[in-house]
Amino acid sequence: MCSGARADASSPDRSRGACRLPPQPPASVPTPACAGTAPSPVPSAEPVNGFEVLDAVARLPVSTWRCTWEPEGVRHLGPMAQDWHAAFHLGSSDRRIDVVDAFGVAVVCIQALERRITQLHEDLHTCRLQLREPTAPQHAQTDSGAPKGRAQGAPAVGSG
Repeated sequence: MCSGARADASSPDRSRGACRLPPQPPASVPTPACAGTAPSPVPSAEPVNGFEVLDAVARLPVSTWRCTWEPEGVRHLGPMAQDWHAAFHLGSSDRRIDVVDAFGVAVVCIQALERRITQLHEDLHTCRLQLREPTAPQHAQTDSGAPKGRAQGAPAVGSG
């Protein structure tokens, strides 16, 4: 972020060059979330399995804590940086969790959950359709000629 200067073009500080924004990459190149802090000509992107990330988040220990320099009443909630780094191997240190990585993990988990929920809805719809459509007529005959569910030779209900 700029040191106290507003980033809009109408800012007098911007016209004097106090705030320099990184150049924008070409529209055809995906912009990494950290483009505003460390511009890269071509981002290095690798595919991510959202379900694996979601499983890692589910196993990640979460606790409340405070930094040693903060007042006693201050509490934070989240994973320890060492656990985060061991789970995801993201960032440059196991001493902090970079915000861009936290956002990325959150987004991929949301996407995986959305796909999982969509699949569950489709499965539920299929099950409901199967319950409405019996697989065989209720009065189907067995090879012996007796209706299904009745022992051969047993009297029919209401006969006699």
